[in-house]
Amino acid sequence: MNQNIALSAAHPVQCRWVPGTLDKVRVSDPEIHQDMILELRDFLELASRDAVNALHMKGLAQLECDQKQWSVLSALAVSPWNDSSAYL
Repeated sequence: MNQNIALSAAHPVQCRWVPGTLDKVRVSDPEIHQDMILELRDFLELASRDAVNALHMKGLAQLECDQKQWSVLSALAVSPWNDSSAYL
């Protein structure tokens, strides 16, 4: 996927648990069709308290993200999302 796709102004990205883990969060950007996996500790530092609570209580959270914030998330990513590597 092209990493240089321009994002519009802040827009929502979805955050979910990686199946079978307790410490990894899948972050999905539907606007550019790109996903990544973050360690929970990194997500906790970046997300609002409401987003963290939503992730714990509902298993789903949304963050407002612009291109700069997406770049920060990308730098912290453990790996891009890949269904075949989800359980490794």
